[in-house]
Amino acid sequence: KSHYTYNLRDVGKVFQGLLMINNKRVTTPDAFVRAWMHESRRVFADRLINDEDRDWFENQLKHHIEGALGMPMDKVGETEYLDNLIFCDFVDAGGEPCYE
Repeated sequence: KSHYTYNLRDVGKVFQGLLMINNKRVTTPDAFVRAWMHESRRVFADRLINDEDRDWFENQLKHHIEGALGMPMDKVGETEYLDNLIFCDFVDAGGEPCYE
């Protein structure tokens, strides 16, 4: 839709978030995929204005996780869990910024 405007900086924000991950806490491929889902939703899906577009985005995530990454969604997590997925860097106040 023409009212959604994205650019290369948005893609960079996804990678920036992934580079903030604490590798001592996120140690498995499925945990990294959950972080990628979180970042993709944060950067792209938060701008979507209707349910049709949000459903399309979620289907694209599922398609790429199962297709390109070859990981079944049930390995990534339960639907209810993934709907409330969040990574943050404010859990450890005063510590070095990193996602957990």
